[in-house]
Amino acid sequence: MMSKKYPLKPPTALDPGLLLKSIHFACIKHRDQRRKNEIAAPYINHPIGVAQILWTEGRVRDIDVLQAAILHDTVEDTDTTHQELVKEFGHKVANIVKDVTDDKSMPKDKRKRHQVEHAKHISQQAKVVKLADKLYNLRDLKECPPSGWDVKRIQGYFVWCQAVVKSVSGSNHLLEAALKDLFATGAFVMKSDITSGACLHYDCVPKDTDLTEFLEAYYDAMSIAGKTEDNC
Repeated sequence: MMSKKYPLKPPTALDPGLLLKSIHFACIKHRDQRRKNEIAAPYINHPIGVAQILWTEGRVRDIDVLQAAILHDTVEDTDTTHQELVKEFGHKVANIVKDVTDDKSMPKDKRKRHQVEHAKHISQQAKVVKLADKLYNLRDLKECPPSGWDVKRIQGYFVWCQAVVKSVSGSNHLLEAALKDLFATGAFVMKSDITSGACLHYDCVPKDTDLTEFLEAYYDAMSIAGKTEDNC
């Protein structure tokens, strides 16, 4: 029996039990999935990492946003339904997840174009999740790109993310500043010769390049890539 000296406290806006429930749910849903980077990291690292970025770097204290971050890929990448999220976590969390969920029935190039435009119209809470999601993915891509990705595909992903981030600008100045710095100064390393192990450094966002044309070339490449997913 609980001592009267230490009574049970009612849930607060930052009740850790709600976050633990979200983590447990996401762990079950993503349990068989891996990231497509070279180390094939457990997929669950990603949504937890997005929530961590929101808390530590974005200083987000909205429990709905933090839960949605943990759950943000469940509908898009697992058998989870919107109705299931509503039942388990409520309409607010489920609707944030819905706002950041891509329609995978669309061809990849059209889906990426749509995300840039759609991001302008989603809720403020969803925009913040999207910022943290892109920041996590870009850092991951910079340090550990998926096997088989060439320089153009990596840079194309960065340029596309820059367009998405522009669509949600004004949502969280701390995360936007981190992304702006990454776009301006970020670089990655690619082996130029497998035999010798020689490496070359490349800007994440190509310099002295028409980025509008570069982005269009990326969309064209994605239309050819078909169903091959970025997983980021």
